[in-house]
Amino acid sequence: MFFASSCWSGSAGKKGGQAMLHRIIGRAGCGKTTYLLTVLREALENGADCVVLVPEQQSLETERLLSETLGDGYNMHCEVLNFERLPNRVAREYGDLARTFIDDSGRDLLLSVVLERLSPRLTEYGGVCADGDFIRKALSAIAAFKAAGVDADALDAAADRLRGSSARLAAKLSDLSLILRAYGDAFPEGLSDTYDALTQLAAELPDKPFFAGKFVFVDGFYNFTGQEHAILDVLIPQSAETYIAFTADGGDDSGIFSKNQAAAARLAAANRPFADVILNDNYRARSAALRHLEARLWSEPSPVFPGEPAGVSVVECPDPFAQAEAVCGEVLRRVRAGSRYRDIAVTMRAPDGQSELIASMLEIHGVPAFVSVKKPVVTEPFFSFLLASLDIVCTDFSVPSVKKYIKSGFSGLGVRESDLLLRYVSMWSLRGRRSYETDWTMHPDGYRTGLNRRDASVLRLVNGARAQVCEALTALCEDFAADGLTVSRALRALFRHVESSGAPARLAAQAEALRSRGEEEAALRLSQLWDLFVGLCDQFHTVCPDAPVTPARFRELFRLAAEEKSVGTIPASLDAVTVGSAELLRAGNVRHLLVTDVNDGVFPAPPSDRSLFDSDELVALEGCGCAVGESADEQIETERFLFYAVASLPSESLTLLYTNTDSLGARLRPSIGVLRVEALFPALQRRVFGRNPADLLFSRRSVAERLRLLPDPAPIRALLAEQGMPPLPDGPISDPAAALSGAGNIVRLTPSRMDTYTYCPFSYFGRYVLGLKSSEKASFARPEIGTFVHALLETFVQSRMQAGAFVPPTAEEIDAEVERLTADYLAGLSAAPESAGRRFRYTFTKLKKTMKLLLQNLSDELENCAFVPAAFELKMGMGEDAEGLRYTTDAGTTVTLSGIADRVDLYKKGGKTYVRVIDYKTGTKVFDRSALENGLDLQMFYYLFAYCRADRSGSTLPAGVLYVPAKLPQFSVSGGESEEELARRTEKGFVRSGLLLADAEIVRAMDPAGEGRFLPARFKKDGSFYSGSSVAELEQLGKLERQMERYIRQIGDRIAAGEMRVSPLVLDDNHNACTFCDMKPVCRLACNKRIRRESNRFGEEDE
Repeated sequence: MFFASSCWSGSAGKKGGQAMLHRIIGRAGCGKTTYLLTVLREALENGADCVVLVPEQQSLETERLLSETLGDGYNMHCEVLNFERLPNRVAREYGDLARTFIDDSGRDLLLSVVLERLSPRLTEYGGVCADGDFIRKALSAIAAFKAAGVDADALDAAADRLRGSSARLAAKLSDLSLILRAYGDAFPEGLSDTYDALTQLAAELPDKPFFAGKFVFVDGFYNFTGQEHAILDVLIPQSAETYIAFTADGGDDSGIFSKNQAAAARLAAANRPFADVILNDNYRARSAALRHLEARLWSEPSPVFPGEPAGVSVVECPDPFAQAEAVCGEVLRRVRAGSRYRDIAVTMRAPDGQSELIASMLEIHGVPAFVSVKKPVVTEPFFSFLLASLDIVCTDFSVPSVKKYIKSGFSGLGVRESDLLLRYVSMWSLRGRRSYETDWTMHPDGYRTGLNRRDASVLRLVNGARAQVCEALTALCEDFAADGLTVSRALRALFRHVESSGAPARLAAQAEALRSRGEEEAALRLSQLWDLFVGLCDQFHTVCPDAPVTPARFRELFRLAAEEKSVGTIPASLDAVTVGSAELLRAGNVRHLLVTDVNDGVFPAPPSDRSLFDSDELVALEGCGCAVGESADEQIETERFLFYAVASLPSESLTLLYTNTDSLGARLRPSIGVLRVEALFPALQRRVFGRNPADLLFSRRSVAERLRLLPDPAPIRALLAEQGMPPLPDGPISDPAAALSGAGNIVRLTPSRMDTYTYCPFSYFGRYVLGLKSSEKASFARPEIGTFVHALLETFVQSRMQAGAFVPPTAEEIDAEVERLTADYLAGLSAAPESAGRRFRYTFTKLKKTMKLLLQNLSDELENCAFVPAAFELKMGMGEDAEGLRYTTDAGTTVTLSGIADRVDLYKKGGKTYVRVIDYKTGTKVFDRSALENGLDLQMFYYLFAYCRADRSGSTLPAGVLYVPAKLPQFSVSGGESEEELARRTEKGFVRSGLLLADAEIVRAMDPAGEGRFLPARFKKDGSFYSGSSVAELEQLGKLERQMERYIRQIGDRIAAGEMRVSPLVLDDNHNACTFCDMKPVCRLACNKRIRRESNRFGEEDE
């Protein structure tokens, strides 16, 4: 081991009165920080004043480490600083007024104003000056120029030098020189640029010997910027001693330490004499496998590790959600083995989205976690409210802006009013302030005729909410429409709008509510939002208060500035898993590290294109003395080093996780990092998460979620025992609140609800238990067309019934009746914005043509049909006297079934009444035996059997069900067909589908000719049915009825018991539960083929 006392001397470490630079050099885990702490302790014990300089994100952890190592009194003579805080700290020390620095938002504003004025003079960038992405790239370039000490004159010189060899690069540099000068000149008096802070400090430090006589310890940096080098070049000779840790290895030829070694060499060249402490042994890694990984990760050739790699694992996950579950399972497994939550860290290269997903999963399963990633404020509801308010002004109440405004929760509307207004605005695509100033009269459910009591109540609530939103935004709209709008006037108008909306009080109330529930971290984040808004306003007033703007320009500036703001918190618990970015992660007390998304193109990351210069241009600039960025090759080496640094962090275990698909289902591959680790450890076996059932049983909640999927809980109990989890209680795990029992334990169903449950229980749960609805636009589409067709057909057929017989109309009567009924229907529709539009008129023109053809076809059928229409829109299971289905199960559940049959036809013969049920279909649905055999499309049979059961005498028998196509037949034509051929093909499109009683006399009563013109059945010459006829014997229909009765009872019991799992039924392309399911946005398993069913147990006997 090493001892710092060997470096200590009575003359405060100076040799000949000259300060000494100590370079502490070693690979990751070699004890550099421990060495610095040892020297620091000795310096403090000898009465020296000390400064510890670390990266900004490491300040808090360093202060905690010093407190634990040196005791609470360490800060009497030791100060932890970072380069960002150093300028103001020095200013305070010497009595200077702390400078006022512009922040990132202010820089965006300032440069945006500068570019607007400068754009006519720019040759390369004149056309993109207003683009927010360019503004940020330009600011990044300015930051790089200043960090490297490159000024406008240097850019001009480089442009002159490159003009002959690279005209485009020279043009870029000329533009950037203009931008850099104008940006610097635009700063208001008394305001400084943070980018200049270190340059100014380096110039002032010789006259302000802040570090004189102090011991300085620099740790946690991999390399330094040009500005930071300039500070160190002044700091080192000024201090008593300076100790700087470098993660490097001069004997390593992989190239990953090249930048670190260059930084160490540069400091040594500028600060002689210097002394080196070389640390070679890895003290951090507690397993031979982790030490081998640290030493050989990128080495060529890479010697393989013999035997099993204890402490190193690779996990393959199907998707990001499964990866989050895998992380949660690994964390809980480590904790059950004796680790503390704070011993575990989860990191990823690109934390956007993934860190929140993982943190949410940890929270769901009771794992305390601290997300060290700052969250952009534009994603917070309060800032969504601000931006939506500006969007409404600029887009004149566009639907997206109004929806965003209402969803923010700061509109002042209640939950119900918000939901109703959102749905209404989306349905009717309402926009324009003028439309919000008068009451709306359109039906709240789209194209409907008449308003019932419920509809009228909804419309009153919608109009009340409309008036409230309009009133709240009127003043803001008028202020922004006034002449002479400036930034200051726009800010005052926005501030008045925010205060009048009650947003400050609502923010405070929300934060207090979070605190009362113990959610201190969320409350702290919420409390920051008002201060951030006020700070944003201050930046506007400081940078460009009198700048003239249009409403759209102000919105653009406000959004640009707001996107630079973020909110973060400090850990609310000392014992919590840390979740954060790999780029910011540094060595600490990490025993177990989980690295997620180790996918190709993610980590290590590919070269970035976020710079204004490509790789070749950066090389050319470096040749001109302007090293302002990393080339593609340098970026690759930086990423390889970052992966090495992360993989070397844990002391006990490293777990690399990658996914096979992203959140949208696109295929992904493991990264080169995974492949390198596997090459080092041939005995390492990838673990596929989920392949072993134990993977999915990592917490009691996960067990409860999956227990119902398995018929026998015994294997689960064994797995839990193996993992050291508490045993399950006897009996199934269940939540009584999930059981769906209503008053009297009654389950009320309709045929469509039965189909929904058959297709997928979870879809039923979402639609009919939770009441979730998709946001739909009002359009005259399939449901509305169906309503129109049903109403027209019902009215027409009823009007032709006289003395119990159908009176066939003439073609002229059909035309006149269709025109009259259509006009009556449209007159009853609520007013709609597009009701007079071209598309609407085209739809009805096509519908009228279809109806005329269909009515002629129906008239031809009924003219010779012995079956007589007896009921229209017959309600079943509704009201005391209505026919219906009511069952009681063995478990005591009462199941009622109700619905409406389009038409019921009767035929009386020999004391028997035969019933057929007619359903009009405006879509593509036809009768399908395979669907029937799987318990689907039973609606017509429910009605048929219900009607027959209502006759207690048993003299009413089923004759069949028929689907009547009510849409214009589609077929291709060559142009040479005769009128007769076209009429024949049109009529063929109206042939019914369905299932009929296999009784020749009954079928001929429907169609005496028996040629299949109307029915799905035809007769041979001998009077028997053709093989393709859709018929069934009476016994078969009786069996179907018994199956349906069992199935109704089975579904009723399942619903009452709360069985609502995701289990989609997929028979074929026409019968796929997921194709048109509205619940897909809330179902994470819709694309998981492993849980799909290819058949359904329909009415089978219970085992």
